[in-house]
Amino acid sequence: MMKNTDFNESVEKNSISQCTEKFKLLSDPCRLAVLRLLMVRERFVSEMQEILGIEQSLLSHHLKHLRNESLVVGTREGKRIRYRLSDEIKSKITEDTIDLNCVKISFADPQ
Repeated sequence: MMKNTDFNESVEKNSISQCTEKFKLLSDPCRLAVLRLLMVRERFVSEMQEILGIEQSLLSHHLKHLRNESLVVGTREGKRIRYRLSDEIKSKITEDTIDLNCVKISFADPQ
């Protein structure tokens, strides 16, 4: 029989593991920059590529990781893909901050 403390430790380990994965995902400056751009408005890949000054293949790599974690959503329009923040993420934005539960990302200018 599982003790209550064993269950709590298991839940805590799972929570820590999920939080660690979010930190890993967001540890790349390019991924943070993409989130910041999409907080302002939806954008095509080519637009983000021009703003960020990186190769399309590298940007696609980062977008794939953000999509896999349901942070962004892409919509194909002909040969182009328009990206936006997922509805779940949009609901967690207050001003310049995204609350991802164990991680809060703030793009506010430090004073």
